[in-house]
Order: sequence, then structure tokens, then C-alpha cells
Amino acid sequence: MAAVTPELLAEARTHVIYFQSASVTSLQRRLRVNYQTACRLLDLLEADSVVGPAQGDLPREVLVAADPGSYL
Repeated sequence: MAAVTPELLAEARTHVIYFQSASVTSLQRRLRVNYQTACRLLDLLEADSVVGPAQGDLPREVLVAADPGSYL
């Protein structure tokens, strides 16, 4: 399993907030990580109150609003 570095977590946080969607599949594709790492990233984001708890097969709710000016 790939280590979750602070840089990887920050990239996952940016992706989730920007797209306002948090799913294992989207993180796997965007960050090119395996399933276990994507799950761990979502768990860490949940602990940081960025995303809500898992809801079965649905993407997790993003609890942080996107700031359009921060991505320019």
C-alpha cells in the first residue's frame, strides 16, 4: 500500500473541494493511487471534517465549500 504523504493528502483535499465530489473512484483516477490508499485518504478527510461519512455506494458529501478564487 502506498504511503499517504502530507502532499498526497493536500492534493486529495484540493480535488475533493474543487469538484465537490468525494468518491474512492475519483481519487483513484485523479491521484493514480490504489483502492486502499484512496479509502485511507477519504477516511483522513472525514477526520478533518472535509467530507461526511460513507453512505454505501454513493459519493461522500463534501462539507467544505469551494472557493473559486483559490484555484486560479
